[in-house]
Amino acid sequence: MQPDFQDIVVNAFRQLMRPVIRILIRNGMVYRQFAELCKELYVEIAAAEYGLRGRPTNVSRVALLTGLDRKHIKRIQDARSSEDHGSSPQKSTDRISRLLSGWHQDPEFSVDGVPRDLPLIAPLGPCFAGLVQRYGGDVPGTAILKELLRAGAVEELSGSGHVRALKRYYMPAQTDAAALQRAGAVLADIGNTVVHNLYRPERQPSRFEGRTTNTSVAPAAVNEFRGFVEERGQEFLEAVDQWLTVHEVNDADEKNGVRLGLGLYWIEDPATTRRGKS
Repeated sequence: MQPDFQDIVVNAFRQLMRPVIRILIRNGMVYRQFAELCKELYVEIAAAEYGLRGRPTNVSRVALLTGLDRKHIKRIQDARSSEDHGSSPQKSTDRISRLLSGWHQDPEFSVDGVPRDLPLIAPLGPCFAGLVQRYGGDVPGTAILKELLRAGAVEELSGSGHVRALKRYYMPAQTDAAALQRAGAVLADIGNTVVHNLYRPERQPSRFEGRTTNTSVAPAAVNEFRGFVEERGQEFLEAVDQWLTVHEVNDADEKNGVRLGLGLYWIEDPATTRRGKS
């Protein structure tokens, strides 16, 4: 007997929501808050993405799509429009990643791909302040340095007034709020690609999304696999980063650029009775 399509939708939802619910519970969000947030997102997405003939979705159609009454929808929309969300925390994270990439690739701040040790400030020649000015955007240099130190991406060289890059990619400290922001952005990137591939118009190309798993790997091989992934994965990401850097628009045309990238992620489940590859 073929499973009901609605059952398939529910089962898929249960899978994708499990990691999200783990994050919410760990960070003290109770069900009532989650339910209210879901209502807001239903209204926001229905209004933004389901208009007819290119027009914004009106309140009546949002009500049909979401099952919420019109008065409730209007209250949600009015509350959302009156909020001041300020700048996106993801912007700061992206700027720090861009700065580290520039430190490794810009000939002014590196030699053959090896980042120079930089003085914090210097009247002539490359320095950390100059690096921040070129790649840090509107994020203050002191804030960037503190975050890089906290994340273990740089170190201060004792007695020299210089800083040294230790990592090419920025990974926020796991107890930091930035780590939570990054987790949301990563899940959103994966989800947006999957949704695009499910519902893209026929003439639009699919977006690359693939994985390779094997359910019969010996537990003793986990550490060896970790080393393999860290070495080869980092190698591949650096090649991708170099390609993206070469194809950047000029600063004057930055607003006309598009966000492109690629993510790699580890997959691991507890021991299972299943066998084979997928």
